[in-house]
Amino acid sequence: MSGMAAPLSRLTSSLQGFTSQSLLKSATPKPVDNTGASPSRVDSISLPTAPAQKINVPIPAGRSGTIQRALATGAAYKQGNIEGLDDAHTRALIASTAATESAGGKLDIRNSAGYLGRYQAGASWLAEAGLIAGGANAVIAAMKADGFKNEYKWGKSGGMTRFLKNKNNWKNGLDYDKYLSSAEIQDNAFKTNSDKAYAYLVKKGVIKPEMTQNEIAGILKARHIGGIGGAIKAAKNIEGAKDANGTSALKYKNDLADGNVFIESYQSMTSRKEDITDTPSNNAPTPKREFTYKKYDYELTDALNKQMALNGSSKATYGNYGAVTRSTVSGYMDPQKNMSENSIYQFLDLTESAELPEKTIKETLKGKGVLSGKEKVFMNAAKKYGINEAYLVAHALVETGNGTSPFSTGYHTKNGKKIYNMFGIKVFPKNPGPGINLAYDENWFSVDAAIDGGAKWISSHYINRNTGQNTLYNMRWNPKKPATHQYATAINWATDQSIKMKKMMDTFPNAKLKFEIPEYKK
Repeated sequence: MSGMAAPLSRLTSSLQGFTSQSLLKSATPKPVDNTGASPSRVDSISLPTAPAQKINVPIPAGRSGTIQRALATGAAYKQGNIEGLDDAHTRALIASTAATESAGGKLDIRNSAGYLGRYQAGASWLAEAGLIAGGANAVIAAMKADGFKNEYKWGKSGGMTRFLKNKNNWKNGLDYDKYLSSAEIQDNAFKTNSDKAYAYLVKKGVIKPEMTQNEIAGILKARHIGGIGGAIKAAKNIEGAKDANGTSALKYKNDLADGNVFIESYQSMTSRKEDITDTPSNNAPTPKREFTYKKYDYELTDALNKQMALNGSSKATYGNYGAVTRSTVSGYMDPQKNMSENSIYQFLDLTESAELPEKTIKETLKGKGVLSGKEKVFMNAAKKYGINEAYLVAHALVETGNGTSPFSTGYHTKNGKKIYNMFGIKVFPKNPGPGINLAYDENWFSVDAAIDGGAKWISSHYINRNTGQNTLYNMRWNPKKPATHQYATAINWATDQSIKMKKMMDTFPNAKLKFEIPEYKK
C-alpha cells in the first residue's frame, strides 16, 4: 500500500472541499478548489436490506499488485454503464479509481480520517448517493453538533466514524458494516454519484459531445477525487490544487488518457470477458433487439449547414442555455457519435411497444411529482395512440422536470382554468404562450387529460404521421427534411430522453426493441 496515492475527500455542494489523508501518511492536506455547485439531486438508488456477497473473481494474468487487483475489481463490476461511458471505459474508471483509492478495490479499507471502502467514501459522498437518512442536511447538522464546519477535520476527530457507525443514520436497513462488506452497494453508490457528476458537467458545458471516452472517464475520476472545481480545471488541462501527496486532479484525469492500462485491458478483453467476470447463466434473459438502417438523400454536412442557418426560436440551443457552436451541434447530430448504450435509445422505433409490465413503469414514476401513480394513464395512452410506452414516460419526465415543472403542476392558467402540458408541446424557452394556448384549446385541464391528449397530439403530428419522424432522433433532427418540422431546439433533447429510457429498459431485459439507425448520404 505504500505506493498508493492519497485519496481526496468527496464533497457535496454544502460542504467545503478539503483533501483527505492517505491511508499511511499523516501530512496536513491542502484544500481542493471546489468552486461551482455540485450536481443536482437525482433519484436515490434502490438497495438491498442485507449486504450482497463479495464477488470473488480470478485476477487477470500478467499484472501484479494494485493494478492486478484493480483490473479484477473493474471486471467484476455489475451495475451498468456510467453515464457517458461505454462498458470498457466504465470498467476502466472503476479500476483506475480503485487503484488510487483502495489499493485496487479493497472493500473494508478505512483511513485515519474515517473515509471508507474501495472509493474512500465520506459521509457527504454517501449522502449524495442516497444512503444517509436526512441526506446532506443530516451530515451538516452532525458536523455542527460536534463543532466542525469541515468534513475532513470532523473525520480526523473521529466524529464522522461515530456518525456512520450509528445505524439510525443509514437508509434502507444499511449500516457501517454492511456497507463495508458489499461490493454491490459500494459500486452502486459510485455509479449514482458518477451519473450525477456527468449530468451536471454536461449541463455546464464542461463535458462536450466531441470529447473522447477517455477524456470523459478522466474528468469523472477528477470529479470523484477532486470535486467539481477539480474536474472543471482538469477538463481545461489546469493543474489546480493538489492532495497531501502532491497529486493534482489533472493528474487523476490523465490517469485515463490514451495508452492507459485499464482502458486497453478492458477493450482487449471484451471478446473474452466471460473468463474474468460473473456472467449470467445461459437461461438469463437478454434484450430482444432488432436493428434496421434507413438511408437519406442528404449528406450530414448539408443537413448540418441547414441546421446552423436557422435563426430565431428555431435556432439550436443546449437546453435553455442559448445558441451553441457548429462542432457541438455536429456531435449530437452525427448518428455514429451517438451509438453508446446511453444514447442509442434515441433511435428506438417509437411506433413499437416495448411490452413493459405496469410495475416497471410504476417504479419509474415513483416519487416523480404529479406523474407518480400515473402508470395506467401512460400505458392506456400509449396503446390507444400507437406509441412506445417507455418513450412516452421518458418524454414526460424530461419535459416536466420529473413531474415538478409549472406546466405539470397547474401553475399556468387561462380564463380562470389551470392548464397542463406534460410534453412541452409548443412551449419555447422564452415564450410559453403558445404552449398555454394549445393546452387550453385542447382542454388539458388535468394531469390525466394532458398525458392522454399530449400522447394523441405527438402521435398525429410526429410519430404516426407521414413525416418519417418515428424516433427521437428523427423528431429532433428530421433527416428526411433537415431543419424543418423539428420537435425541439435543444440539441441534447433526444439524448436526455434516451438516458431515461435506458434506465427503464435496464429493469426489464425482455423488452422488445426495434431500432432504426439513419444513414446520411456519403
